[in-house]
Amino acid sequence: MCKVKKLIFLLLFLLLVSCAKKPSGKIQGREIRLAYDKDNYPFTAEDGEGNPIGFEIELIKMISEKEGFSLKFLPKNQSALAPSVITGTSDMAMGGLLKEEEETRIQFSESYGMVKLGLLLSPYLFGEEGEDSADVFDKLRGETIMVKEGSLAAKLLEKQREEKGYFLKVVQSNEDYIQKAEEGEADAVAETLPVLEVLANKIVFSDVEKSFSKAGVRIYPIQEEEELCFIVSKGQNGEILRAFERGFRKLKEDGEYEALCERYGFSFAKTE
Repeated sequence: MCKVKKLIFLLLFLLLVSCAKKPSGKIQGREIRLAYDKDNYPFTAEDGEGNPIGFEIELIKMISEKEGFSLKFLPKNQSALAPSVITGTSDMAMGGLLKEEEETRIQFSESYGMVKLGLLLSPYLFGEEGEDSADVFDKLRGETIMVKEGSLAAKLLEKQREEKGYFLKVVQSNEDYIQKAEEGEADAVAETLPVLEVLANKIVFSDVEKSFSKAGVRIYPIQEEEELCFIVSKGQNGEILRAFERGFRKLKEDGEYEALCERYGFSFAKTE
C-alpha cells in the first residue's frame, strides 16, 4: 500500500513538473514579431505603401521561409528597437544595428556583415577647392554633427565630444538628416557607410551664406569594421538565434546570400 502511495505521489509530481515546463522552443509555425527601423535604407525602411523593404528585411524573409516561421513587421524609430525587445513588445529587432560589447540587456545574433562608421561632411567645411584634412575632426571643432538616437555612432561620438570640441544633434530618421542639413542646422552626419552612400545622393548641406549641391559632400571612415547583427532580449528567444544560424548557413551554402549582397551592391558581406 505504501509503495502504491509513493507511486501515485511520483506520478502526480511528474505531471505537475511537465505542466510547468517552458515551451519547447520550436520555431516552426510561430509568428515572430520583428521591430525594424522604418527609415534606415539600405538596411531597413518602409516603401511608399508602408511595406518593409531593405537588405535585412529580405534576409530575414528568406530565412523565415527556410525555417518555417512567419513574420509580423513592427515599424519603429531606431531608438525604440532595443526597448521593444527588452520589454517584450517585439521578439527581435533589426535596422543597421552594430554589436555593442557593453550592452547587457540584449543579445546579438551572429554577424551577417561587417560595416564601418563614417562621417558625411558638408563641402563648405573644406572650401570649394576641395581642401582635405589629415584629421577630419579638426574641421569639425565648433561644428554640429547629426547622429541617430540610440545608434552606436551616437554613443561613440558622445564619448569624445568634449575632447574634439564638436556639438551633437540627435535625430530619429534618415529623413531628419536631410531636412536638418537643408535647414543649415548641422554640418555633418555620423552613420554607417552604406547609409551615408545613400544619403550622399540626397542631402544638400546649407549654411547662412551658401548652399552646396549634393555632389560636393564627402564621406570619411572614422571607425574600424563593426559587426552588423539583429537583437533579442538577453536570455530570451534563443530559438530565433538558432533558427537564424541554421537558415543563414543554408543561404551561404547555396549562394543566395551572396546574390542578395550583390543585388544591394554590398561589398561588406561576411561570407566565410
